[in-house]
Amino acid sequence: MAHSLAECFSVLTRAGLRTPQAALAYLGQFLREPPVGVAPGRYPAVIEELVSAGLSGGAMYDGLIAVSAREAGGMLVSLDARAARNYERCGVRFRLLTEGGG
Repeated sequence: MAHSLAECFSVLTRAGLRTPQAALAYLGQFLREPPVGVAPGRYPAVIEELVSAGLSGGAMYDGLIAVSAREAGGMLVSLDARAARNYERCGVRFRLLTEGGG
């Protein structure tokens, strides 16, 4: 998802986990195709949908990721088990990975 690239870059470079160059090199694999996201004109309706689904606070970001994947017809793949309930509320197909990769 489009805004997830910036969030991922932020996490990778926070507290020196990765240099900006190393983070960009890693993210390069995801930049080969245009990122998906909620169309700007859809934001008001999507925010209403997320509120109706019971999301608030930081869960709104989980919801935006879920709706972006759903509207693109994709499957959301995540390491964030905490967000699974939010993904379910958004009706997106998703798969949780473990830190070991599966």
